[in-house]
Order: sequence, then C-alpha cells, then structure tokens
Amino acid sequence: MRKPSLAANRHVRPTGLAVAAILLLFLAIPSSAQQPPTPTPPGQITPAPVTPAPEPPAVTPTPGPVTPPAATPTPPATPEAATPEAGSVVEHAATGEAVRLGGSTVVITGNASSIWTGATNLTIDATVDNEVLAGAAVVDIDAEIGTNLRVGGSQVDLSGRVGRDVWAGAAELTIDLVIGGDLWAGAARITVAPTTTIEGSTYLGGANVQFDGEARGPIALGGETVVFNGRADAGLKVDADNLILGPNAVITGDLVLSDDTPRPAESGATITGQTTVEQPEWWQRILFGPFGFAAFTAGLTIVVGLFFLLIGRGTVEEMANAFRRRPVTGFLAGILALILIPIVTVLVAVTVVGIPLALAIVLLLPLFFVLSYAVTAIGLADFILNRSGGRRGVLVTLLFLIIGAIALGLIALIPLAGGPIVGILLVLGVGTFVRVLLRRLRRPEPVPAL
Repeated sequence: MRKPSLAANRHVRPTGLAVAAILLLFLAIPSSAQQPPTPTPPGQITPAPVTPAPEPPAVTPTPGPVTPPAATPTPPATPEAATPEAGSVVEHAATGEAVRLGGSTVVITGNASSIWTGATNLTIDATVDNEVLAGAAVVDIDAEIGTNLRVGGSQVDLSGRVGRDVWAGAAELTIDLVIGGDLWAGAARITVAPTTTIEGSTYLGGANVQFDGEARGPIALGGETVVFNGRADAGLKVDADNLILGPNAVITGDLVLSDDTPRPAESGATITGQTTVEQPEWWQRILFGPFGFAAFTAGLTIVVGLFFLLIGRGTVEEMANAFRRRPVTGFLAGILALILIPIVTVLVAVTVVGIPLALAIVLLLPLFFVLSYAVTAIGLADFILNRSGGRRGVLVTLLFLIIGAIALGLIALIPLAGGPIVGILLVLGVGTFVRVLLRRLRRPEPVPAL
C-alpha cells in the first residue's frame, strides 16, 4: 500500500521555542555562586574554612562483575494532535483509532477502526475495521472495509473489498470492488470493472451505465444508455433508452425490459431464460404520469398553503392583493430573486462562518418555492374570481387556495404551453412573496399608546 510522507504534519510547537529561549536567558545571567567574594579589610587574616572530608561509604563485596544501575528511559513527548484547517494538506497514518479528518487534501493510510472524512481531494489506502463515510470532489479509495461504505463526490474511484453494503453517488463513478452486500449507486457515468463481484442486490442508475462485473443477486439497471457485458446470476431488469448486450454477457434467468426499452440487438450474449417486457399497471401510469405529478403538486400546495394561512392570514391577504394589483413588479422581483439567491448562497458559503447559513438557505429553498406556489395559487384564483378586490374571509381564501392549486395543475397538463405558463406564474408568485416579506420586515412594530 502507498505510504506517503508525513512531513506535512510536522509542526514546531511554540512551547518548545519558549522553553529554549528561557534556557538561553538563564545561562546568560550569572548565578549567585558566580558572584565575587566579599573583600577582606587590610591587616586582617581570615582563615580558610576547613571542611572535614566525608567518610567513604561502606562497600559490600559482591562476587562476580559489578552491574551498574540501569538508567530509566525517558519516554518521548507525544506531540499534540494538530487540527487541520481549511486548505491544509493532511496525511494521516492510522494505528487502529477512529479517524475524523477534514482538509483540502486528505491522505489516510494504515489501519483504522472507522473513517469519517471530507475534503477536496481524498485518498484512502487503508484497512478499516468498520464503516467509511467519505465525501470529496475527487475520491480515490483502495481499501479493505469491514462493514459499509458511503461515498459521494464528483469523480469517485473505488477498489478493494467491502464487507457489507455500498452507497455511492458521483458525476463519474468507477467501481472495482468485491462487495459482500448490496450496491446502490447513481452517477452521470458508471463503470463497473470485470473483477467486481456483488453478493447482494445491485441497483444502478445514470445517464451512461456500463456493467462488466458479476451480480450474484438481483440486478436492476436504469439510464439513457446501458451496456451489459458481465454476469447476472439472478436475472436482469433494465429500464433504458438504449440497451447494448456485449458478447461476454451471461444472464442466468430472465431479461426483463421496461415498456419503453427497445430489445437489444443480437450480440452473442447468453440468456438462459426469456426476454419479456414489463407493462406497468394502470394505477402506475396514473400515479407516476403527468396527471399524478399534477395531483401531488396540487395536494402539497393546499396543505402548505393552509398552514401558511393559519399562521399568517394578514400576510397571505397582502400577498394576494399585491399579486393582483402589481403583476409586472412582482414578475421582475421574482426574476431578480431567482438570480440573487444562488449568488448570495455561494458568496456566504465561501466563508467558514457562513457555511451553516448557506446550508440553511439550501434546506429552506424547497419550502420557499412551495410557499411561493401557494401564493401563486391564491393570487391566480383571486385575480379571476375577485376582480372587484373585496375583502376575503378565511373560508373564501381557503377556497381560492384549492381552486388555484387545481387550476395550476390543469394548466401544467396542457401540451407544450402548460409548463411555460406555470413557470411564468411561479416567478410572479416568488416575486410577490419576496416583496411582501421584505416590506413586512422593514415595517416598524406599532408602539402601544400610554
């Protein structure tokens, strides 16, 4: 295994420099024993003090050679563990402990109990007794892992042996592993080497998937282009726009294709079972089709909008009025908000202090868009059914929310034009939501009269 140098981790401790400086200062100052003696007055003779000679200690004769007393070795000082800073290069040789590291470039070798790490460039060349949890832009793992491996990154290369399950996500993923459990992976490009063996189930999804290994359990592959040139010992299920079976492909059992997957061309592959096309049930077509998506979106909008209406009825009323009265201003504000939110999130994330805030923004974005969609639903129904601009009660506003959510779902089902129309209305809802929210935050609280 690779053993990189640990020179990057050597640090000069300030304590040692301080001690050395104090010693030099102490040696430069004369001690009291080095001070000159007190002068004797002239004519006076001061006798020198007589110090009796000490008696020699009694020596007991010991037969044989005399063994000098053994010197007690002084244990070397253990340096304090350095905390890696952002942008640092960390090279760590594990000696059985649990490793928790982070840095710009992290290299872990040796024998670890478990590893949790994150970096820009990550290399793990170690034996790990338990699990590995890793994330980096570039990941290179060649390890013996006792239990599970969870890894994510942009470019991920995995090799070695994993005792249990593997979860991996990347833009480009290369797998050359012996896996004792299941494999779950998603990437733009997935390549599984011929020496890969999966004892459990295999589920791979990506734009381009190439499988040359051996799957001893059930295997399902999905993607735009799927190339299978390996072994499937328990059948193969494929959902792809283009399926290519290589000449070395061996499928023990059936080859099951989705209803929109074309049959592969003859290539010399061995299939012991039958090639069948799986037709979805009627409820699957409805639930996972455009109508199901529109119904789900409308239901989620009604639930979130009802909660929003209960906690902030006045804000909802103001947003509905602004949606109807100033649509152009709201649309422009929505475009500006959609441009600025990603920029602000990135600028906040580049600072160490702002990382939690950036993470909070990312986590709150789905709720922000759902609330904006609810504002769009109420505003659309109010624009159509309340042209006079009269006041609305709670029940009327709730009715407008339901009507608007259903109307947006039906508009989305219109071929070609439905999506752009809903997108424009959603931008208007985002702008209205942001404008009213900022205005309410700037509005001073009323001071009670004395």
